[in-house]
Amino acid sequence: MNLLSFCGARRSGKTISANIIVESAAEMGIYFRKVSFADTLRQEFSKQTGIAIELLTSNLHKEEFRPRLIEWGDKARKENPFVFVNKLFESIDPQENIVIDDVRYLEEFTSIITNKGLLYKIETLDTIRVSRGWKYDSYVDEHPSETELGTMSGDTLRILGGKDVIYNNKSIMSLQKELVPILKKYFVRVRL
Repeated sequence: MNLLSFCGARRSGKTISANIIVESAAEMGIYFRKVSFADTLRQEFSKQTGIAIELLTSNLHKEEFRPRLIEWGDKARKENPFVFVNKLFESIDPQENIVIDDVRYLEEFTSIITNKGLLYKIETLDTIRVSRGWKYDSYVDEHPSETELGTMSGDTLRILGGKDVIYNNKSIMSLQKELVPILKKYFVRVRL
C-alpha cells in the first residue's frame, strides 16, 4: 500500500489537500482513494442516532455535530484506542494508493509510520481559518483530537517520523503547487 496522510487543525485544509492529491494523481494516471479515520465513527454514529451521514460530512452541518461525534468517539477509544485505526486499515487493499485526510491522534500517527506512510502537517493562520468558517469552540479546540497532533511542532513531527509542514495560507493553486511535487517525488514511478 502507498499511503499519504495529513494532520492539522480544523479548517486548515486537510480535506482539500487530500482532494488535490486525488485529482492531481488522476491527471498523472494514478488512482488514489481518500479515506478518513472518522469514516467508521460517522457511520456508527449515524446508525445509532438516525442522523444522515450526509449531514455529518457536509461543510454546512458537520460542525454542529462535532461535539457529539467527539464524545461518541472518546467512548469507543476508551474501550480500544485503535478501534478506528483498525477499522480503516481493514478496509484497505494492500495494492491501493491511499490518502487519509484526518490524522488527529498519536495512535493514528503511529499506524501511518508503521505502515511506511507519509504524514504531512497542514498549518494555516487562524485568520485564514476564520475566513473558511472556523469559530473557536473551547470544547472542540481544546480536545485531544485538535491538540494531540495539532500543537506538534514541525521539528517534533519530523523526529517522530513525519515528513514536513505545509503552510496553507494562500490560494488552492498555491496549495496544489506544494502538493504535486510530493506526488511526483514519492508516487510517480519511472515508466520505461
